[in-house]
Order: sequence, then structure tokens, then C-alpha cells
Amino acid sequence: MQKNDDLSAIWKFMYDNMIEDHAITVTAIDLWFGNFDLREITDEKAVFAVDQTAKVDIIKKRYTDYLKEHLDRVIGFAPPNIEIYVDESLRGAPPVGEGIISPLRM
Repeated sequence: MQKNDDLSAIWKFMYDNMIEDHAITVTAIDLWFGNFDLREITDEKAVFAVDQTAKVDIIKKRYTDYLKEHLDRVIGFAPPNIEIYVDESLRGAPPVGEGIISPLRM
């Protein structure tokens, strides 16, 4: 398992890449991925944490391929499996894209 700083840097690059990609709105990115974190990455899986149970199923159903695409862009490969679990401590965390102005932060 990688050091937390390395995983945080990978997630930050992914998040920034998602914003620049314009495939979904900044508001949607903030909603689903603002309090989201990469916790582990191997050849077989990438493990993410999210702040709310309600987000897990939606992200798994609608955004798994999107996450894989952005992992591939940032690190050069996408593990075949994406796991997402709830970490309620992320609820109080500042969103990843601090400094981005969106309707959710006004």
C-alpha cells in the first residue's frame, strides 16, 4: 500500500483532470467527488472512500468507468476493480477542489 501523501496526490490530479475534462459539470463533480478520497491502489483494484452511504451505489453504477478513465490518464493504467466504502470522517473535510467556485459553495 502506498503512502497516504502519494494517494492524495493521485486523487488531486484525478480530480483536477475531471474538472478540466468537462464531461460532467463542476457541480456534479463537487457533489459526487468533493468529499471522496483514494485509499489504496494495486494492479487489481482501486479503493476509494466517500462521505455518505447514499453516494456509494450511485457512484458505482454511474461513475466507475469515469473513475477508471481518469485513473488511466493520471497513472497510466486502470485497475479492473473499483471498491468504494463510506468513511464518515470525510464529511467534515474541505472538498478537494478548494478554490473552485461553484453554486454548491456560494
